[in-house]
Amino acid sequence: LMAAPADLSHLTYGVLALGDRSYDDFCGFGHGLEHWLRASGAEPLFDTVEVDDGSAADIRHWQHNLNQLTGATTAPDWSPPNCCRASSRSS
Repeated sequence: LMAAPADLSHLTYGVLALGDRSYDDFCGFGHGLEHWLRASGAEPLFDTVEVDDGSAADIRHWQHNLNQLTGATTAPDWSPPNCCRASSRSS
């Protein structure tokens, strides 16, 4: 899909790049996508937001950018869904 640029000059976008800094290619797919979108003429709405290992602060930064676009003044704090939280189990 991203092997060659496409005509996306009509498109605006935001990229939320998910990753873990313990890996060499931190947020690699998100950065690759962002590079391809720019090469294809798309216009970013804001800088790529990197999220390190589900960081709530990074997610709040993403929410802030979306709020700026939509005019929203408040947004609930993000927390991981129940399916992804570590749970304590008794043996």
